[in-house]
Amino acid sequence: MSLTASIANARVSVEPGTLGTRLAGRFDLVLYVGSDASEATTVTLETFGLERGPTVLKSPIDAAPDKETFPVSVGVGARREIPFTIDDLADTTEVQAICGGKLRVVGVIRDTLGGDKPTGITSIEITPGGC
Repeated sequence: MSLTASIANARVSVEPGTLGTRLAGRFDLVLYVGSDASEATTVTLETFGLERGPTVLKSPIDAAPDKETFPVSVGVGARREIPFTIDDLADTTEVQAICGGKLRVVGVIRDTLGGDKPTGITSIEITPGGC
């Protein structure tokens, strides 16, 4: 058994600001190690971004955990939900792409149970706000 990871409760919006358009939002990084795993795992972050189908809309995005410091450990049989805040700027082209329809928050993590190989994670499709 290895790590199961996903992005849940994703929200993204564009907001006009004094220095340009702000990309704001939140999501939870959900991490689970089954009770039949041989040991705990240590998770590190690579990157997060926004995609629509195979098209990358903005990557990387500035997304940081609210309270956790990475790397984090996930014990055998444990589930963790780690909230993240998105706080970035987006140029006009990026805003037009983001506002073009539903999108997904995507990311790449690594974990020791998975041999520290990159693992892609994704949210369900969401509709961006502020468009």
